[in-house]
Amino acid sequence: MSKPPLVAIIDDDASVRATTDSLVRSLGYIVYTFASAEEFLRSNRLDDLSCVISDVQMPGMSGVELQAYLLTQGYRVPFIFFTAFPDERIRAQALRAGAICYLTKPFDATRHDKPKPNTTIGFRAVSHCPTCNSTKIYSHGTRSKTVIDLRFMTYGLKRWVARYMIHRQRCQSCKSIFNSSVHRWTPAKYGWNLIAYAMYQNIELHLTQMSIDSSMSKLFGLRLRRGWTSRMKTAAAQLYATTYDRLVKKLCSGDLLHVDETSISVRGVNGYVWVLTSMEEVAYFFTPTREGNTIQELLKNFSGVLVSDFYAAYDAIECPQQKCLIHFIRDLNSAILEHPYDEGLKQLAGNFARVVKPIIETVDRHGLKKRFLGKFRNSIDQFYKHLVEVGSEDAAAKLVDRLQKNRNKMFTFVEFDDVPWNNNNAEHAVKAFALLRRVIEGVTTEKGLRDTLVLLSVCETCKFRNVDFLDFLRSGSKDIDDFVISGRKQRLRRAN
Repeated sequence: MSKPPLVAIIDDDASVRATTDSLVRSLGYIVYTFASAEEFLRSNRLDDLSCVISDVQMPGMSGVELQAYLLTQGYRVPFIFFTAFPDERIRAQALRAGAICYLTKPFDATRHDKPKPNTTIGFRAVSHCPTCNSTKIYSHGTRSKTVIDLRFMTYGLKRWVARYMIHRQRCQSCKSIFNSSVHRWTPAKYGWNLIAYAMYQNIELHLTQMSIDSSMSKLFGLRLRRGWTSRMKTAAAQLYATTYDRLVKKLCSGDLLHVDETSISVRGVNGYVWVLTSMEEVAYFFTPTREGNTIQELLKNFSGVLVSDFYAAYDAIECPQQKCLIHFIRDLNSAILEHPYDEGLKQLAGNFARVVKPIIETVDRHGLKKRFLGKFRNSIDQFYKHLVEVGSEDAAAKLVDRLQKNRNKMFTFVEFDDVPWNNNNAEHAVKAFALLRRVIEGVTTEKGLRDTLVLLSVCETCKFRNVDFLDFLRSGSKDIDDFVISGRKQRLRRAN
């Protein structure tokens, strides 16, 4: 099987590199980025390249000079140039040297004219009043709205400006004034594809809001003001608030729930992000402290099985619980490394391994089914019976105490179907937040963090359901279940 083509992106602007990188990767190519022509020449990628995408004007060697140098060295790699400062002489030189194309970034910071529409869409006048259903209506003028958006194509995307012509009408009976359009407009003058692409870059690709503002302005000529991505994120979080509430409600009323928490700095003040996951949904929420009041109130009516670590706040939740055995194994291994000559620890580790190993082997063979796991109840009881024989050294005693304290929570999974013995689902969701935390920690506000968590909940749920996050955002759907079903129906129709 052949490898995907390798593309080099060279630009001294980090935000443009990042955005172009994400766009080209989304098309299935392998991408390497460089901040200058000199850095590119120092790399060992020259023999493997399929294409170079380069800015024209850069500090040091320019893009056209790089093209000429490579030709003298025998490298005839295709070039794509883009520049914010078009020059017909340089353009002709680049094309004569074999460049595929010479693109002009569609913006000029000194111009303030309105973007020219690509299309004009008119809405028909309505025939009856939406308030009283009367047909006695007359024209009350027209208005227009220009929406700047993106158009997604098979192998790329472009700026797309649409002008909408809307009739204003007045009812003679009830005197109400209404528009011919029932279209739900997005904030300000921007279309939903543009907002969806910005949210995709921020939430899933982990680009900073400032870099998104800058790169999208340069690539699409949008003149976005600083803070635009933040404002659009607030609007998107409000739009998906019902989706988020539905996720939380479904998680808290399900049969299985994984829970975990991690820290976050909000403008220099520590707080905590909690994650709730099942096998198909994820939801995050923020609390200023690690106290368990919020999670306990949220799960006060939960009756399924709760999978968690050994944090004491979860013990107050009245439901069947499964403690993560991987957490216990990690702590046991750490204790042995710290006390390699402690015979009590070695004995405890050996006994625990003897009871857990055949259980995990059975899970690997038959799955998490209680009809196969129930046979291990006797060996579990024997393990706890022999715990009192383990030495009372401090290191071993603490672990024995934990086992005794959580006796009814260590092997709950053998009593239920499809209950995991680990908390991997929640830990994977925490890792997804940790990647985003690198971008937002220390600079985000509490409100901004809450907006981020709403969208991250939707993003991670989409991943759990094998749904593309960007496709879901662009669809305008607010229900992931409906989107999955409709997508499945469309695939079946295409197959038939």
